[in-house]
Amino acid sequence: MTSAQPRIRTTRSLILGAGALSVCGIALSATGSEDVGKWLTLTGVISMIVGLHRFGRSGPDEPLEFDEAEHKRKKRKKRAKDAPESAR
Repeated sequence: MTSAQPRIRTTRSLILGAGALSVCGIALSATGSEDVGKWLTLTGVISMIVGLHRFGRSGPDEPLEFDEAEHKRKKRKKRAKDAPESAR
């Protein structure tokens, strides 16, 4: 496990918690407690922005390794230039 793995886990938890906080804030705003709901929603959205920023700054993933057979391309048959129109 690299040193970035624990940070990614906490960042994912932050994004998940921020989403849940935003949904709870929207629900509270819709059911009647508008003042508390708008602050929960605002806090959730700002936390989500921070979490997504941290996730983006965590660096690129390790490159994927593919088998040699997957890299080979199929060869296309070339059409004959003087073939009749009906044969194409």
